[in-house]
Amino acid sequence: MKLKSLLISSAVALAVIVPLTPAQAHAQTSDINPWSQCGLGSAVFPTVPLGAIISNLIWDLGTTAVTSSAVSPETCKGTKMAAAQFVGSTYASLEMEAVIGEGQYQAALSNVMGCDQSVQAPLFAQVRTQFRNEVAQPEYSELSHNQKAEAYYLIVADIVETQYSAQCNFA
Repeated sequence: MKLKSLLISSAVALAVIVPLTPAQAHAQTSDINPWSQCGLGSAVFPTVPLGAIISNLIWDLGTTAVTSSAVSPETCKGTKMAAAQFVGSTYASLEMEAVIGEGQYQAALSNVMGCDQSVQAPLFAQVRTQFRNEVAQPEYSELSHNQKAEAYYLIVADIVETQYSAQCNFA
């Protein structure tokens, strides 16, 4: 536990001490805060800026978040982008939970998509059924990690958009 506290403290201190690169400086002047609104941190903690900042710093010292805000700021906005980033980063766990039928990563994905808790069980029951059909395809085993993550994301996104749009803030 001490090591985790030390890592978090070090990451926060590093973020304060390290001067901004030109890309970071540009990102800071826009309406996007890359530390809290971009990267994996924003996907995992969409409504807790400090959690997003700490997560981004621990993950890769915030380089992905800052780079994405400078190069393509549109990727830092919206729950669809946050959900896609989350799926890409946690696909192995989501895949396992799809087989099991429930889990903390599915719950987190539902939260990232702004879904009411009441739709989690029926949403992921449908995801499980469609995902099982996807995995059963012979060519599925030949797909790359990113292609598998994209297929999973498209299944979830389609179900949310067609059946749960009133219960989710997925834009």
